Amino acid sequence: MKEFLVPDHLVETPGKTGLIWYQNDSDLNKGRVNFTQFVFSFLLEGRKELFAPDGFVELGKDEFVLIGSATCLMTERRSPITESYQSVLFTFSQTVLADFKFKHREKISSRAGAMSASVLKFPHDPFTRNFVHSLQILGRHHQHSLYEVKLEELLLYLLHEYPTVLQTFLSAHEWNRELELRKIVENNISSNLSIEELAFLCNMSPSTFKRHFTRQYQQPPQRWIAGKRLDLAQYWNAEGKRPKEIYAELGYTTLSNFIRAYKKHFGVSTRAHRNELL
Repeated sequence: MKEFLVPDHLVETPGKTGLIWYQNDSDLNKGRVNFTQFVFSFLLEGRKELFAPDGFVELGKDEFVLIGSATCLMTERRSPITESYQSVLFTFSQTVLADFKFKHREKISSRAGAMSASVLKFPHDPFTRNFVHSLQILGRHHQHSLYEVKLEELLLYLLHEYPTVLQTFLSAHEWNRELELRKIVENNISSNLSIEELAFLCNMSPSTFKRHFTRQYQQPPQRWIAGKRLDLAQYWNAEGKRPKEIYAELGYTTLSNFIRAYKKHFGVSTRAHRNELL
């Protein structure tokens, strides 16, 4: 699996702020991305999927994201029309964010203890569409001195339009490792991520992840996650989803493996169990 540092792998010398014009002419499936700065990502062509510490985010051309997580698993899908994936990445450092928070401290309330989502998704509106267009103009003329001004403009606009979300993001503090692990695991129960991928999102090696997981849940991760996914399968089964619609979403390679695991866990087949639950 490919692993990237952003923006470090995309520019020679990352600055405090930066604009990156990114294009990929082949699909990327669950690339491991370590973000060394905060990033606004605006799609121009294609679709983006993110497995972040707090769950799954899918992004189209009518939306954009602010990525505040250190790690993500990223999938990039090319447009079926242009056969290309293109995006604008607006990057900025922790120092720039701290300067913004200090300058506008009277507008930013303290929310100690609040946990911000690691990826914030916003819908495009006329202002943000024009904003992206202005970035495209700046990028062509390399007006780097204006990047911080443009970032301030966007953050102030989002702070006005989405005060609760941005206030929480701006005032978020560091959480301890055990709480972060629980958040990542429990928000990705239905995401069909492997132990290695969950460990990556936790910024841990697989062995360290397994050790911390077992201490938290008193079970090895494979056993605990398998049980939770089968509990989810039970819910979906009761809702009328067929086994062939369920098994792949929960990480089973074949339908027969899923049916055997379900019967072993609950003592009855999916069909019998659905009849009992109805």
